[in-house]
Amino acid sequence: MKVLTFNINKSRGFSFLNDSTQKIKDLICELGADVVMLQEVVGANKKRGITSPQFEELADSIWSDFAYAKNAAYKNGHHGNVILSKYPITKWENLDLTTNRFEFRGMLFAEIEVGEKKVHLYCTHLDLLERGRLLQVEKIIRFIHKTSISTPFILCGDFNDWSLKNGQRLERELQVSEAFKVQNGSYTKSFPSFSPFLKLDRIYYKSIALSKAQTISRRNLTNYSDHVPLLAEFEL
Repeated sequence: MKVLTFNINKSRGFSFLNDSTQKIKDLICELGADVVMLQEVVGANKKRGITSPQFEELADSIWSDFAYAKNAAYKNGHHGNVILSKYPITKWENLDLTTNRFEFRGMLFAEIEVGEKKVHLYCTHLDLLERGRLLQVEKIIRFIHKTSISTPFILCGDFNDWSLKNGQRLERELQVSEAFKVQNGSYTKSFPSFSPFLKLDRIYYKSIALSKAQTISRRNLTNYSDHVPLLAEFEL
């Protein structure tokens, strides 16, 4: 099972001047992802003339199931997290992680069926400020303990974990592994896309086997987003 996580920055590229939705869709198809977890996906934006959700354009006829959770709502529209899946999504739920009036965050939870197995997926985007992230991580830990007691799961997204402290806490309290840390010995650099040096995006997992993890590099990646997409392959 190939799992992709990507903060697409509302499909505006690094400069906020592009419409990169089609490029992102082509990239996802090229990578052959089975499950895609996206952050900052536009559901509607009248100011930009977006009347149909970006996730519908991205899903198209390729991913049979998808879930969208609106986190930030404003005068002209809204955006949030999305999970696209080639496997049936049997249930989903959004966990509100908002801690202040400037950042509207959440974690999208979905359960998928892979053959006879159930796998839980968590797609999240955390605060820029450390104080908020501490509260969000605590809430995430409680929620996952409640929903995934004995079910394999994958937790992906933009954690904005500049200090790396929250990653250590997640690993310790959820007993998860992080794909790039297992493979390469450390989290991977994913921001900014033109020359990554910050390790913000992660793929955590539990009770499944990692085959490999890959940081996706493309020419002119800044035209896609300000983040770098990450891909991991798992054996169930």
